[in-house]
Amino acid sequence: MIKAVIIEDEEKGLNNLKSLLGKYCEQVSVIGEAVSVESGLKLLSKPGFTPYVAFFDINLPDGLVFQLLNQLSSITFDIIFVTAYEKFAVKACQYSSIGFIIKPIDPDELKEAVSRIRKGNAHKIN
Repeated sequence: MIKAVIIEDEEKGLNNLKSLLGKYCEQVSVIGEAVSVESGLKLLSKPGFTPYVAFFDINLPDGLVFQLLNQLSSITFDIIFVTAYEKFAVKACQYSSIGFIIKPIDPDELKEAVSRIRKGNAHKIN
């Protein structure tokens, strides 16, 4: 099972992503959700909390998700951005993301991104 976190501020977007993961990526189990930079930072900073992948919306109510990533001491999970903003694609590459999916989500793009998830810490960024 691939443990996943979703950080998405729109309930409709969150529910849609969870539905698509359940339908097309049954190996993914969502173990945490957050709706902002602040709540995402709290979630990802919990001791012993170790997702394999995080699905990030970029534009959150209290800032850009990049602010959250910059505050983490290390990133030990793969990153898949799910956003309506193509203009952040280059910035997303700076965080070694394994996927950049434009909303509305194409199930084939989601399956392709999920297929690139690496279990373990081989992708750890300090």
